[in-house]
Amino acid sequence: MGLDFGTYLDFVFDSGAISHRFYFIEKRQAYPMLDLSLFRKRLFTTSTAAALFNYMALFSILFLMPFYLLQGRGLNPSQAGIILTAQPIVMALIAPLSGTLSDRIGTRLPAVLGMVILAASLFLLSGSARPHPLHWSLCYSV
Repeated sequence: MGLDFGTYLDFVFDSGAISHRFYFIEKRQAYPMLDLSLFRKRLFTTSTAAALFNYMALFSILFLMPFYLLQGRGLNPSQAGIILTAQPIVMALIAPLSGTLSDRIGTRLPAVLGMVILAASLFLLSGSARPHPLHWSLCYSV
């Protein structure tokens, strides 16, 4: 049961082989599904990498937070579910505002501020094993 190291290496090797094959197939196509020449542009590459790291951090929180609330804090599933609904509600409320803001002032400042807030939240969440009121964990995860 579980994922042993050999299976993990198989997944890594297979994903590398599939990515390699995808690269060479796309490179030869007249109308590729993904224009790989876009990655030569520094702005595109860095913004794509920043988005990748942003979503990796966000979804790791979304994956781990239920375990923390249920096992680490001893909440029942209903309580944990109510707490976890805060994140999508905040995103639904903030997304239209951030879109309007980025139309007015550009994308750089809102993106940097969002990343700084996410980094600060991850830092504060890293200390959540220490006892503190539950509402602080909720604030950090949003």
